[in-house]
Amino acid sequence: MGLYLAIAFVPLGVYLALIGALNLASTPFVTNGFRDSLTLSLGISGLVIAGPVELFLPENAASVFGSWIWGPLVVLYVLVSLLIALVSRPRIVVYNISPQQLRSPLSDLARKLDGSAKWAGDCLCLPERKIQLCMEANPPMRNTQLVAVNPAQLDEIAEWRHLEIELKRELANVQTGANRRGVGFLLTAATIAVLVSMALLQSRQDLAQDTLDFLRW
Repeated sequence: MGLYLAIAFVPLGVYLALIGALNLASTPFVTNGFRDSLTLSLGISGLVIAGPVELFLPENAASVFGSWIWGPLVVLYVLVSLLIALVSRPRIVVYNISPQQLRSPLSDLARKLDGSAKWAGDCLCLPERKIQLCMEANPPMRNTQLVAVNPAQLDEIAEWRHLEIELKRELANVQTGANRRGVGFLLTAATIAVLVSMALLQSRQDLAQDTLDFLRW
């Protein structure tokens, strides 16, 4: 039991600790949607492996290939995660900042990159850069996403990359203060670590056999 809890929740705990640390920082953190999606995929990978993958594992194939059956399954999960990240609309994720705090530096940057840049509500258009984006807020986490208005902008991924780099520079000296909800993420991660450690200690005598059974050795 301890092994399954560790596989399922350790990656999630690490992910929650990372999110908590980002939200407790005093400055924004900028990343793109591709990396953000892959990080989330890694965070829930344990739940997927110990849950549906283990539940629907083809036992006939496992009896033939043994532990080697996990190789194709892990590769399949990685490929599906990559596919989802690649075909998603371009987006930039800014942790630890609200749309109100982001709007002013983003407007200044837009004017530097494109003199004809203009706002329409929460949407920003940079015609010369062929970028059209909307700001989407996540108030509980105080995060803001800049999401492409349409999927066709996948062809302009280089422009989005340039916008991401310049936005990092624009926000380098911006102070937003810590988001206290980050403490909740860290406490949840710590709770997961304690519970998994206790479960592993309680089942330490069966840990080796559980590992062999899980891997089909």
